[in-house]
Amino acid sequence: VAVWGTRVQIKAWDWSAIAVTNGMGEFSFDGLSNPVTYTLTLLDVPSLPIDVPTDWGRLSVVEFRQSR
Repeated sequence: VAVWGTRVQIKAWDWSAIAVTNGMGEFSFDGLSNPVTYTLTLLDVPSLPIDVPTDWGRLSVVEFRQSR
């Protein structure tokens, strides 16, 4: 089940940004230009942060799923 209107924070070093999920539960961050590991955190629902390694010229896709 998609969760809309949830804030997703991305962080690396001393920088961070926030995106909000759309009606399909999707979000995106544009213009990430450093091949580093970013930490994604859902701010409005209980969750654990997830580390996402990135690389030059590659699209990274992350899907948060509810654990049971």
